[in-house]
Amino acid sequence: MPIRIHTPKFPARFSWAGATAWFYFILLVILLCLSAFLWKSGEMLMRADAPGHARWAAVLAGDGRDMERGEAAWALYQEGRFDSLILMGPRVFKTRHASEFEAELLETRGIPKDKLFQLPNEALSTTEEAGILIPQARLLGADTLLLITSSFHSARAGRIFRKLAGGYPVIRVYAADDFAFDPKAWWSFNESREIWLVEWLKTLNTAWSMWRQKPLVGSAEFMLLEPNPRVNEIPKADAVKVVPPKEKDPVPEPLKDSVKAEKRDTVVAAPVDSNKTEKDTAAKVEVKKAEKDSAKKMGSDSAGKKGKAKNSDSTAKPMGKSKKN
Repeated sequence: MPIRIHTPKFPARFSWAGATAWFYFILLVILLCLSAFLWKSGEMLMRADAPGHARWAAVLAGDGRDMERGEAAWALYQEGRFDSLILMGPRVFKTRHASEFEAELLETRGIPKDKLFQLPNEALSTTEEAGILIPQARLLGADTLLLITSSFHSARAGRIFRKLAGGYPVIRVYAADDFAFDPKAWWSFNESREIWLVEWLKTLNTAWSMWRQKPLVGSAEFMLLEPNPRVNEIPKADAVKVVPPKEKDPVPEPLKDSVKAEKRDTVVAAPVDSNKTEKDTAAKVEVKKAEKDSAKKMGSDSAGKKGKAKNSDSTAKPMGKSKKN
C-alpha cells in the first residue's frame, strides 16, 4: 500500500487584524497595571503599626523644618504610648547635632528632661542608623522599639530595622504626617513628586543591598546615649571600659624591713640636723652682734679723745692773749 504523508495545513493568509488586536489588548493590560501602581504607589511607601505601649521609642533622623516627627512624638507621649525617648542625632552643622534641636522642642512641649536621651552619630543612611540604634536598644533591654518617622519613610525604615533586628527587639513603626508629601495625591505638587521619586529610588537600592544582609549579633559595647540611662543600674565596667592600673611587684620581707629602717632613720635624724643648724646660725648672729658693738665702742672712744683735744686748744689760746697784754 502506498504511504501517505500528511503535511500540516497553514492558513492561506496571515491575519494582521487579529495580531494587532492582541497587541493592543496586552498593552492595555500593562497600562492598567501601571496606572494602578502609580495610583497607589504613594500609599505603598507607608506602613504604620498599631502603637500600643513600649518602654522605649526613637525619633529617626531626617526631620523636616517643622519637626513633624518631634510633634508626633509629643502627641504619642501625651497618649502614654512610651516611657522614654531616644533622639537620633546626625551632625547637621560642624559641632551641632539634630538631636539637640529635637530635645529643645520636646522640652518646651513638656516632656521631662530625664525622659529624653540623645544619640549623636555620624550615620549617612537609614541602614547605618539601624546599625547604631539596634545595639543600643538591646543594651537597654528593650523588648519592643517604637520608631517614629515620616509617612513616606515608614515602610522602608520598617523593612531595614526588622531585617537587622532579627526579632530582637520587636520593631513597630509610627508614620507621622508630613506636609510636603500627600500619599494619595503625590503628583499634585512639586515637593511631593520629588519625595516620591527619591524614596522609590532608595527603596530599590535598599532591596538590592539588603537581600544578603544578616541580622545584627550582640549588643553595644559602649553606651552612647546622653545622658546614660543606666549609669545607676549597671556597673562602671559595663558602661565604660576601665583599664585597671598595673599592680606593682610584691616586695620581699627583708627589703620591707630595710625600707622601714631607712624611713625611721630619716625621720629621727631630721630634727637633730635641724637643731644643729639653728644653733650654728644663732652663734654666728651673736658673733656678728659682738663685732658691731665693739666697732661702735671703738668709734665712740676715738670721738671722745678728739673732743677733749679741741677743748684744751680753745682754753690755751685766750691765756696767750692775756700774757701779751
